[in-house]
Amino acid sequence: FPFRSPVSNAVMRKLLLSVGFGAVLCCQDGDEAWGHLGAPGGPPVHCVITDLHLPGTMDGLQLARRIREELPNASPPLGQTAFAFPSFPSPPPPPPPPSL
Repeated sequence: FPFRSPVSNAVMRKLLLSVGFGAVLCCQDGDEAWGHLGAPGGPPVHCVITDLHLPGTMDGLQLARRIREELPNASPPLGQTAFAFPSFPSPPPPPPPPSL
């Protein structure tokens, strides 16, 4: 799962391991997460939990869309964010996707 904050990654990892997940992979951004999800021969991924606001070229919503479109048999990803309320400052928008 990718989160903006290394602290969030550590807390979520500890929580998931404590409730019985045997292996938990933490990523720093959506691009890194997609690299693991799309890797041929990689271990099966049973659950993706993502922050909606991620650094890099792919935010959590884009990651979720890509999973839905390119991995149709995958479980739907779970999204969360600390920026859901007006009192929290919004993060900067992600950069536009690269031109092909």
